[in-house]
Amino acid sequence: MLATEKELIGFYISGHPLATHEWTLNTFALQRLNQLAEIAEPLSKNKNQEIYVRIGGLVDQYRKVFTKKDPPRPYARFCIEGLEGAINAVIWPDDFQALEQHLEDGKIIMAGAKLALDFRDSPELQISEIIPLDEANKIFSKKVSIHFSEAAVTDGHLTEVQTIIHRHPGSTPLHACVILDSGEKVFIRSHDDLSVTPTHELQHELEQLLGENSVYIETRQQPLLRKPARPKWQRGK
Repeated sequence: MLATEKELIGFYISGHPLATHEWTLNTFALQRLNQLAEIAEPLSKNKNQEIYVRIGGLVDQYRKVFTKKDPPRPYARFCIEGLEGAINAVIWPDDFQALEQHLEDGKIIMAGAKLALDFRDSPELQISEIIPLDEANKIFSKKVSIHFSEAAVTDGHLTEVQTIIHRHPGSTPLHACVILDSGEKVFIRSHDDLSVTPTHELQHELEQLLGENSVYIETRQQPLLRKPARPKWQRGK
């Protein structure tokens, strides 16, 4: 329905498909699209700088194209559209085969990329990693921390917290921080059986019980999951 609206009239009437994913974008993307122009400013003085980002958005205007070299090699050009705008993106031949499965208009993704300037000196993303956006919470979360006041550490609260946690099982470690009346903090790591999957629902349920800002999700701050490949001209050195 939404894809048809965009195709027919150029924009969405029923609501942007990313609107329901805003929590995931806010939590696991390291940058938003409207920040990239400013982040790319140093490249105007030195295009050899390496700036990497992790961006979420919607694949749009995907084209499979080929290099002019013999033999021709496929690569991709498309846009990543977000709630704040859009940016041109390219996937070079070395990464194209592994990422082609994600390249379809309307697919919602999280992308790890090098930020560069194109031939018009406009920012573009040179993407080397893609995962579906709905997997970002499992891949990029490091731990979930629950903050209790000393007064909140009661049998009733702990039982309710445990019930909520059991509704969201996963592999992300769970930690607790008890803030004593004296101001000191006591940090506790839970048993592995209480690992969770970080979701908006988990955070909301816990904060309904314990108060606003009582849940902290620590995310991986490295934009890429793998170390960036060295440029071909540097290899062998």
